[in-house]
Amino acid sequence: MPQATVQLASTHLHSDSTLSDKDLLNLCKQYGRNTLVWRQKFVALLPEVEKRKLYVKLGYGSTIEFAARLAGISKDQTLRVIQLEKKFKSTPELKKLLVSGEVSVNKLARVASVVNEENQDFWASKSQLLSQHALETLVRDTKVVRAHSQESNKTVHSIQQVPQSKQLQLSSKMHERLLALQNKGMNLEELMEEFLNQREKRIQEEKERLAQELREKVVKQIPNIQPTGQTAPRSRYIPVGVKKVLKQEYGDKCAHEYCTNKSTTIHHKRRFATDPSHNPLYLLPMCKQHHEITHAIDVRVQEQRRRCRESSGYLE
Repeated sequence: MPQATVQLASTHLHSDSTLSDKDLLNLCKQYGRNTLVWRQKFVALLPEVEKRKLYVKLGYGSTIEFAARLAGISKDQTLRVIQLEKKFKSTPELKKLLVSGEVSVNKLARVASVVNEENQDFWASKSQLLSQHALETLVRDTKVVRAHSQESNKTVHSIQQVPQSKQLQLSSKMHERLLALQNKGMNLEELMEEFLNQREKRIQEEKERLAQELREKVVKQIPNIQPTGQTAPRSRYIPVGVKKVLKQEYGDKCAHEYCTNKSTTIHHKRRFATDPSHNPLYLLPMCKQHHEITHAIDVRVQEQRRRCRESSGYLE
């Protein structure tokens, strides 16, 4: 909150009716953020309270009662943080985030099932950078990749062995056509591979054509510029043709391999700030969570978010 607003809020602390709506809202947000921060830090102290049996000195029967009476913390939340502290004994980077209150218990609980001594630095970093929903998505992706890796050594002998959720949804007419080809001795796997290769080639050629058109357009609009396509008018509008070819390639879903969520944004693999063109060769449709995860890999974005957290004092 701006200093002037803080001073104004302090001046009228006991006469809130004199505050403007804007100042009242800012004061509510400030107090709300502080509540989350201090609640998170309180919860982080509970494992140590449990170890020292500090609650006994105050006449409480357990850490659960201690937390509920002093801060309104639920039984489930108290048990969760105590269990996580024990689980993170072999992963000190995660334990440090837990007992310091730097990262919420709810977020750390999400990564508990995938973290180990080897990958603890990775998960410690991502738990600080990502929102809870994005972190959940990244954990789920990790589990899916592991499952696929384990299944890769297994051979599927017939379609009946494939789970219903993974079977191809074909119309009866298409099924009959493919079956007829197979009965004639055709190798359906080779036919499908040929079809998919041709499809990918067609889409790639269309993307390259559109990229060339964008470069030529830039040259016409800005004289004396080299036709590299690296400098383009800074418009966020993505041409219809570019959107169309992306939909041909990815449908209306996120481009991430294992994600089935609808795409909500188009990600520029070349950052828009440095390359404001909409070259389809460097665009990917993504859901909100995978877009956030992708940006979390960018060191510059990480640094910007770190500064924002430090300046606001807000902990997620």
